[in-house]
Amino acid sequence: MSTRKLPSPYGDCCLQAVVHLVYTVLLLGPGDCVFADRPVFAVAPRPLSVSRGGSATFDCVATGSPNPSVSWTDSNNDVIINQGRFTIYPNNSLTISDVQDSDGGFVTCHAINSFGTNVASAALNVFSAARPVFTRTPEDKTVNLGLSVIFICEASGSPDPVLSWRKEGGELPAGRTEFISSGWMRILDIQQLDAGRYVCHAKNSVGSV
Repeated sequence: MSTRKLPSPYGDCCLQAVVHLVYTVLLLGPGDCVFADRPVFAVAPRPLSVSRGGSATFDCVATGSPNPSVSWTDSNNDVIINQGRFTIYPNNSLTISDVQDSDGGFVTCHAINSFGTNVASAALNVFSAARPVFTRTPEDKTVNLGLSVIFICEASGSPDPVLSWRKEGGELPAGRTEFISSGWMRILDIQQLDAGRYVCHAKNSVGSV
């Protein structure tokens, strides 16, 4: 069994892809000739992170001779059948609709023919979706010409929101605007034309503020 950890954009959660190979030894008599291959994945399922109520699709394409049969199991090693929230397509892709917390864990694709078995697992991380909420809003600033100023904006949400800035009625100072980190904006060498109202936006797949 080989295991490799994959980075996750959701905190300390670690997604894993696991591949198992099982070999079959075939004994042939003198003069026998067999052209066959154990199953090999052309496309293996990949780990996903999905909000509760969303959908998750895992792809699985296997080749071999004879053509392998493909099936899916869940974290409890129960066979997933094509019904209810679970749809298995003719190309063997698996879609889970209206994802629930209980769906979290691993799904495993099994490819089997008479010369061997190949299985590949991918993690499904289920999280609660929440629209962005500001946890720190920018403050008004009074700055002398030629100096710099920092505006701070922070927000939470699930998935993590993307923060951006704009200036009402104009553009951010070209060549003098720096983004120190998410939501932190610095304007260098303040000029009279920089005066105005700067607005922070937070957006994720659920909503924006």
